[in-house]
Formats: sequence, C-alpha cells, structure tokens
Amino acid sequence: MIPLAARIAATSVAIDARSAGDYLQREIRPRLLKAIHEERLDAGLHEISRSVRVTRSERVTDAFDLVGGRRNFDRDPALADLRTPDGGWITFSAVLRPNGDTLEILAYTFERVFRSDAQPRFVRFDYNVPDHDNDKRGLRSHVHPGNDDMQLPSPILAPHELIELLLGEMGPAADRAPRTKGR
Repeated sequence: MIPLAARIAATSVAIDARSAGDYLQREIRPRLLKAIHEERLDAGLHEISRSVRVTRSERVTDAFDLVGGRRNFDRDPALADLRTPDGGWITFSAVLRPNGDTLEILAYTFERVFRSDAQPRFVRFDYNVPDHDNDKRGLRSHVHPGNDDMQLPSPILAPHELIELLLGEMGPAADRAPRTKGR
C-alpha cells in the first residue's frame, strides 16, 4: 500500500451503533433536524422522512446503504431534496456494515452543491469501495474541491461528521474579507 494511503486508512473509525437504522435515528436525523432548526438546511420533516433512509446495500453483501437525497450526477437543482438556504443542497450515500457492536464504513459520497454563482460550485468527499481504481492509485479516500477531475487525499470521516462539515460555514468567516478576488 502507498504510505499516504496507509496513513489515511488508519483514520477510519468504527461507528458506535447497533445497526444502520439505529445510527440513522440517533446520529443522522438529529443532526439534520438541528440544521433545519438553525436554518442551515432549508428542508422540512417531510423531506427528511422521504429523502433520508437506510436500505440493504445492492453493491455489498451484508451491508446497508445510508442515503440522503437522490443521486444527482448532473447537479440538477430540480433533483435537489435537501436544500440549503443559499440555494444549494447536499446529497449523500454511505455503505455501512455491522461489525460486532459497531458499524464499519465501507464507502461513501457526500456532496455540498453551492448556489449557482458560487466558486467553487461544489465540494465532494468520496471514499470508494475496496479495489476501486482510486484504491489502486492510493486515493480511495479523497475530496473533489469543485472539480470532478481533481482529487486530493482526505481522511476517512464518519457520515455524521461529514453532515456537520457540509452544513457548516464553508466560506470566509463573517468578520474576514475574502483573500482572492476571483482570479
């Protein structure tokens, strides 16, 4: 294994949850509801109930998919389910496998799309399934900083951490002027 990839693999955490459904109820939904209450997510209880779910994984045996919103490869605003007040949205999916009293994170894709005039337009965190081409390149866990073709190594984060990160303040601090002028 490539040394950096080995260090990144060591950042994976076991999620303290009895099942994927338990994790959804105790960690994911409360964070989304808090984000609604704090006006960081412009969705209602209906959208959360309809758009955030756990199903048996179609890709990995004995695993579950945690899904938030519809797949939206073209970043079409009409398909956005979990909208943010700035006109953007988030989507996510994670493959989780029970492992004793914990859940193992096998893969994920978490994306925040910003309003249409924002730069960058999106940020996406990916953790590919084992033996994916990116795994062979030492980039199984990576971030796309506004460009689908650019990949930077990233630590492995738990789904609830990614939700907090993507629904947090992503731009310059309110008391600080931007450093770049759009060049």
